[in-house]
Amino acid sequence: MVYMVPYDGSPLARSALRRASAFAESETVVAVAIIPAGAKYARSKGWLDAGEAFDLATVRERLETEVADVAPEATFEYVRTEPRPPSSAISKIVRRKADDHDAEIVFLGSKNAGKVVTPVTSVGSGITSDESFDVYIARHRVGD
Repeated sequence: MVYMVPYDGSPLARSALRRASAFAESETVVAVAIIPAGAKYARSKGWLDAGEAFDLATVRERLETEVADVAPEATFEYVRTEPRPPSSAISKIVRRKADDHDAEIVFLGSKNAGKVVTPVTSVGSGITSDESFDVYIARHRVGD
C-alpha cells in the first residue's frame, strides 16, 4: 500500500507527513512536491530567501531534506510546473500522482479542505472529490 502526501513545506503539510509516517506500518510513504517555476512562488512558500534566484535543484534539495527530517523512510518526488498554476492544476497533478502510485490514502494538510465553503485558493476540494483514494486531512499542526 502507498500513502501519499502532497508536500509544500508548510506546517500543515509537515503534520500530514508526520501522520502518514505514524500510520504507516508496511506501507510506503511518498511525499510529492509541486514546484512552480519562478522565484516569487518559491519565496512565498519559504523555499528561497529574499533576493535568492530561483534554482530548481536548490528548491528540490531543500524540500527533499525537509521530508527526510520529518519522515526518513518516506520517498520524495517532485513535479515542476509553470509559474502561478491555478489550484485546479495542482489538484490534478496530485490526483494523477496518487493514481500513478495506486495510493490508498492521500494525507493532505489543509485548513480548508472538506469544508462546505471552499476558498478559490484551496487545492483541497479538487483532491477530496476524487473517490479513487481515501483522504486524511490534517487540520492541526503536529510536532512543530
